[in-house]
Amino acid sequence: MTDDTAGGSHSARCEPALPPLIAEPAAAAESALSLQQEQIWFLHRLAPESVAHHALATIRITGAFDLDRLDRACTELGRRHEILRTGYPEVGGEPRQVVHPPQPVRATRFDIGDVRDGRSEALADIVAQELRRPFRITELPLLRWTVVRLADTEHELIVVRSDLLDDGRSFALLLREFTALYNADAQGIEIEQRTAMPPGQYRDFARWQRAALATSALGAQLAYWRERLADLPPLLDLPMDHPRPAAQSFRGETLRVELPTEIAAGIRAFCAAQRATPFEVMLAAFYTLLYRYTGQRDLCVGSWFPGRETPGTEELLGRFVNTVLLRCEVDATLGFRDLVAKVRAGVQDAKANELLPFTELIRVLNPAREAGRNPLTDVFFSMDDSPLPQLDLAGATGISTEHGNGSTKMDLNVRVLPSGPDPAAGAESADDRITMLWEYAADLFDPATVRRMADSWQRLLTDAITRPTAPLFELAVLSPQDRVLVLDEWNPERDQPTDDGPLVHHAVRAQARRTPDAPAIREGVREVGYAELVQRADSLAVILRDRGVRPRTVVGVCLPRGADLVIAELAVLFAGAAYLPLDPENPPARMADQYAAADAVLIITDSVVADRLPGDLRRLSMDRLPIAAQAVEDAPPDATTPDDLAYLIATSGSTGQPKIVMIEHGSLTNAVAWRCRRCELGTTDRIAQVASPGFDTSVMDIWPTLVSGATLYVPDQDTRLDPERLRTWLVDERITVTELPTALAERVLTLPWPAGPAMRTLITGGDRLRVRPAADLSFRVLNEYGPSEATATATAGEIEPVGVGQGPPDIGRPITGVAGYLLDAWRRPVPPGVTGELWIGGVGVARGYHGAAAITSERFVPDPFAAVPGRRMYRTGDLARHLPDGRIAFLGRRDRQIKLRGYRIEPAEIVEALRAHPEIVDAVVLATADGAGEKRLVAYLEAVDRPMLRQQVREHLADRLPRYMVPADFVLLDSLPLNRNGKVDERALPAPGPAERALDFRAPDTGTQRWLAEVWCTVLGLDRVGLDENFFDIGGHSLLLASVQRELAARGHELSIVTFFEYPTIHDLARFLDDRAGDAGRDAAESERAVRRGVGRARLNRRRAAVRSAGGVDAVGDR
Repeated sequence: MTDDTAGGSHSARCEPALPPLIAEPAAAAESALSLQQEQIWFLHRLAPESVAHHALATIRITGAFDLDRLDRACTELGRRHEILRTGYPEVGGEPRQVVHPPQPVRATRFDIGDVRDGRSEALADIVAQELRRPFRITELPLLRWTVVRLADTEHELIVVRSDLLDDGRSFALLLREFTALYNADAQGIEIEQRTAMPPGQYRDFARWQRAALATSALGAQLAYWRERLADLPPLLDLPMDHPRPAAQSFRGETLRVELPTEIAAGIRAFCAAQRATPFEVMLAAFYTLLYRYTGQRDLCVGSWFPGRETPGTEELLGRFVNTVLLRCEVDATLGFRDLVAKVRAGVQDAKANELLPFTELIRVLNPAREAGRNPLTDVFFSMDDSPLPQLDLAGATGISTEHGNGSTKMDLNVRVLPSGPDPAAGAESADDRITMLWEYAADLFDPATVRRMADSWQRLLTDAITRPTAPLFELAVLSPQDRVLVLDEWNPERDQPTDDGPLVHHAVRAQARRTPDAPAIREGVREVGYAELVQRADSLAVILRDRGVRPRTVVGVCLPRGADLVIAELAVLFAGAAYLPLDPENPPARMADQYAAADAVLIITDSVVADRLPGDLRRLSMDRLPIAAQAVEDAPPDATTPDDLAYLIATSGSTGQPKIVMIEHGSLTNAVAWRCRRCELGTTDRIAQVASPGFDTSVMDIWPTLVSGATLYVPDQDTRLDPERLRTWLVDERITVTELPTALAERVLTLPWPAGPAMRTLITGGDRLRVRPAADLSFRVLNEYGPSEATATATAGEIEPVGVGQGPPDIGRPITGVAGYLLDAWRRPVPPGVTGELWIGGVGVARGYHGAAAITSERFVPDPFAAVPGRRMYRTGDLARHLPDGRIAFLGRRDRQIKLRGYRIEPAEIVEALRAHPEIVDAVVLATADGAGEKRLVAYLEAVDRPMLRQQVREHLADRLPRYMVPADFVLLDSLPLNRNGKVDERALPAPGPAERALDFRAPDTGTQRWLAEVWCTVLGLDRVGLDENFFDIGGHSLLLASVQRELAARGHELSIVTFFEYPTIHDLARFLDDRAGDAGRDAAESERAVRRGVGRARLNRRRAAVRSAGGVDAVGDR
């Protein structure tokens, strides 16, 4: 199948005329490169051994193949086309092209015809060897012909060439011309009669391009692209399997997919009906795939257009291909037919403006850059406009195959290769065969992920052309196997509650009968046994009934952590009511709001707290009641069922009013039974109760302890929020299991622990965990996830220690009786690895919000995936993705993401990098607005302040994160403020003052610094340059380094390009030059340079991705 991207309306074509392409009769001694070549030249210079810009094709030739005739045809190709004998030296600090005289060409020969075993492996080794051989771009050849004899009538022709020479269409032209020359030689036709000479040479185009940049025609195209690319969306975040490295390695893999002929035929029929090209239809399906995989509607995809609109370039060999950005906003409610029409219009407009070199566009737009990424887009989709021809040679036939080179410059680059005629099936079969190459960054993606993505695209396209009016969000993306995987296999116990046994308060009563004298609670010197606990709760339940508490009513409990709190909550359950825990440290007005929102009938407290409560609240002060520690006779029968409410808990509401979550007994029983089993709780366990009463973690502290017959230990207030004191208390009290809020747990885990503590399990949850336990820690760490609306615990997983686990800790898998669904905006399951919103299903889902039917119906909806009728699922608002084995990686809340200058930022990622600095204990990153309303990042650091620490932290981050993620301000604190729940209290963080602002300007002082600053100002066109300003942050880019290099050489300083990356500021470079010039301190200077060299090379590697500062994707463009 071939594609004509030039067809259709050219309504956006610019009116001003471009200058004609005029061929010069003879080449000058040297001339400028095209802009397409210039960026590749610089990347070759930076990495001369790299194969990133090698192109590889093989041709399997069957029949009689004359190797001498091969050489003569290749020699003639070189005579006819100057670009095949052009070198690219540096002249006067600039890249130039120099045409050499014609030379004889002799293909390299290998003969493995006698190899019987392992012939395929031997051939593969030769192909890899030829691909790896570097080109010397100042010398010839830059195209290598290698022929391998496999048998008398079978040969493999290997063609490796530099991207400086050609693109896909050029290579197809070269093969066609080679075939004509070879066959003419076989027929004895004289050279000059074989085929017409080309009308011009590539150097003519390079000269024309430079002249065209000054014309109004390309100025009009630039204006088009400025408007089209205004307010571009953030770079796409595809579902990656591995963290993005700070420096790109360019390691690439290629997935080759042959589309079934019926799909190709379906595409052709759909195109005919819609008057669209195959490229437009396949691109529309790709846009839809990206939307479904990322959730981003405004999409910008790169593509390579032929760049041969100028008359006279159609038959020239050379690199004409140009990068074009195709932007499309996907409305998922539209049908595929409508999207194709929109894509068609966008492609045709881009085609009408394709001649503006992408490097020039990048230079003018100067977009924000991220280390290791391309400017504007990392995702490409292209269709080769010229399929490789199959060679019909005299006495032989050749089948051409294009290969990847083991590298990639993009995250994902999808290339569609329409096939040439299939000799076995006839020429008419060509349009029914389509090959797709999914080239991907091996640093980011596993092969299975890309295979799944390619399968999703194929499935989606098939569905789209079958149902072109169906909404895009309905089109099939998941395979039946993946649907079963994400819904059923990764929720294996969704419909199976852990335990259908007694409700929790019944279980506590039964435990008191088994172990009446065992300690249930220890609070300082006070100890309450199980029998006493139940007796006092029974006694209080009688009082509650006498005060009008009836089954299914709500009773508030406002007491500090300790025995009285547990007695009161148990008494409420014994009375058949539901309890509402209130934190006595909250402001009285807040407690009153929660009490009212829950329609509570009474509040249990003590005399100290009672005096702080508003006067209109009905209250009982436990310390003023006759609560006896003796059995209660004639208590009414308990008719509580699993469907009755066990407790209600207040959470923050977006309106400022509390939301009251209602948890039923069946949900609580399931969660408690699961915790007892997972932590193997028994009567000998000692469990700490650290959480505040109003925090639902306290639910999972109290009830699993009492149901299992263990003892609940209560630390004092000063101990529970001091990491070191808490660690000491946990060890001294021989605590075996504890649950700590995430922020507190992270600090405790970083402390030294004595050998052999009684601790068996440390549980954490409530926030994104960022640290792993030390490898020598003797207890396990269990990371739990669960909003209040899911009975505190919905998923859990054991965290692997440092050195074993990779990446941020995950939140495990759904607990028994619970389901975790990752859904898109249309409540459809997302593919494995794709970010989705986490919905919780199963028995743990709350009844809803008390007195808030509207928001309940919005957040709690029927579960379409459950086998049990009537089940509902809860929308958490959290983002997550499945790991390959089904564990869930928590990515943060939607509302925690920051959008800054067009980039999406997850603050937790910056915090992780900050915590890697040895002097930083903890950190928080927020987005604030300055006086002008400009959003900026502020980092709050728990560290000891000292001179230069802020600068060192800034440099530390600059080596790990893109520049836009480095905070503008750094506020140093002795400790981060914690709220009562052990979480960082963001409201208590101070606003940054002048001391935390960005570094002040420092003027050059020494002689070396001053003349270096003059050089930089001249090259960069600036009035002044500060000592600490980075060359690349103030307008410098890789090509300008040649000018700086020349200026320094004129002053007697010969420096390599690497040196500028090692020392990118005036301060650092001047010190390097002064150290090198002097004798004293040479050894010390060399020691420092060795350290800096590692840093500099890392920076250099990042810039290699990025000549991106000067041009980017087109520089690393493909065929």
